[in-house]
Amino acid sequence: MKNKKALFGTILFLFIFGICFFATLSNINPKTAGFFAFFVVTVLCFLFLWMAISVFFLVLRSFLKNSLPAQSTLRQSAFFSAITVAAMYLERYEYLNLLNIGLLIVLCVMIEIFFISKQENTQAGPLGFENYENKA
Repeated sequence: MKNKKALFGTILFLFIFGICFFATLSNINPKTAGFFAFFVVTVLCFLFLWMAISVFFLVLRSFLKNSLPAQSTLRQSAFFSAITVAAMYLERYEYLNLLNIGLLIVLCVMIEIFFISKQENTQAGPLGFENYENKA
């Protein structure tokens, strides 16, 4: 398995963030808490979901023999986690509708396309030529 170290580290952080998140939720009521407690619960929710989704994607890609690096997997799961947390809070304030979710998804897809095109441009030579050799 190519991403064995990344999977081990992600599982370790999943347990750490999971313990912190559920300990915080058992002591703080997010609906009646102040701003700082609300912020801490939101950040811990994002981190826990990020690691849970990352573990799922890394295991899935190891079974499918997908050769994407762990960096891409972690980035994509961070986007998915951000969409999930944003959707939870949009639903809490009753602003969740198909347009808002569509805009969040389009934004994340555009950011991912930017990163994918940036990776392709750095792998290619100058001016986008793949087998560029300087014959000066």
